[in-house]
Amino acid sequence: MSITLSGEVIEIFPTKQITDKFMKREFVVKTTENEDYPEFLPIEVIQDKCNHLDYIKKGDKVDVSVNVKGRPWTNPKTKEERYFLSLQAWKIEKADAVTHSITEDTIEDNQPLPF
Repeated sequence: MSITLSGEVIEIFPTKQITDKFMKREFVVKTTENEDYPEFLPIEVIQDKCNHLDYIKKGDKVDVSVNVKGRPWTNPKTKEERYFLSLQAWKIEKADAVTHSITEDTIEDNQPLPF
């Protein structure tokens, strides 16, 4: 399932090496669909996409396309089963960027990150 979220970047965390072959990086987007009750959504990027957050900073307004991921987990000690949900970004665009034409001296600020 894929959805697009819009909001302001509140936090960007360092990359975490989870295993030898897996790493992820998280960031938080504040959405204000309802101004009285803003939502603070933790979103992750994985593997080679972790460095794409280097182009984003706190305070940036972004549009983020995410896949909604869910999985079960069983506690090995208690055998209790739990379910986890994550939002995994596959595209991030700055929402308020000004677009310039691309020449030798300028770049286009409104390009999506190369996901």
